[in-house]
Amino acid sequence: MAWRAMTAEETASRPEAHLGGSLLLVVVCAAALAVTFVITMLLAILMVASGTLGLSVGNLFRSGMAGLGALYAVPMLFLLLWALAFSLMTLVRSPFTPSFAAGGLIGWVGVRLVIGIIGQFWIASRYSGDGGGLVLQSVLPMLLAFVGEIMLVAGFWIYMRDGDRPNGYYRRLVRA
Repeated sequence: MAWRAMTAEETASRPEAHLGGSLLLVVVCAAALAVTFVITMLLAILMVASGTLGLSVGNLFRSGMAGLGALYAVPMLFLLLWALAFSLMTLVRSPFTPSFAAGGLIGWVGVRLVIGIIGQFWIASRYSGDGGGLVLQSVLPMLLAFVGEIMLVAGFWIYMRDGDRPNGYYRRLVRA
């Protein structure tokens, strides 16, 4: 596909040059995640500092349920930081946003895959005594679910790379 730079008139008049459609929906969802992240982190910092949760930073990463919860929080932290960066990059119309957005989601799926497998082995070794049937019982279905996530991320990546709206909004390009 050939792309060309938009003229000043096209930038003002073409709908692709403005935030709208599916791209607006993605940005609204990412902004909601980003706002949730900021509020949640502020509340967590206040609650840990005040001792309300009965946790301290020192025992948050120990083994047991608190450690397992901290392990599973890593992909969520990754996704929420991605959403914050994506939202800010959209506000400034960075031409790198489509590549960052797609690459970030690919990274998130990878982090979720690694953490999910580690978490499954952690749970199995902690509570069942052995990991014998673990692969068939929990890891295999989880891997199949990740195939679906990879398909969704691939679709998002193609949209951000080849879509009229992302190219028009972020890069000021239109199909030649």
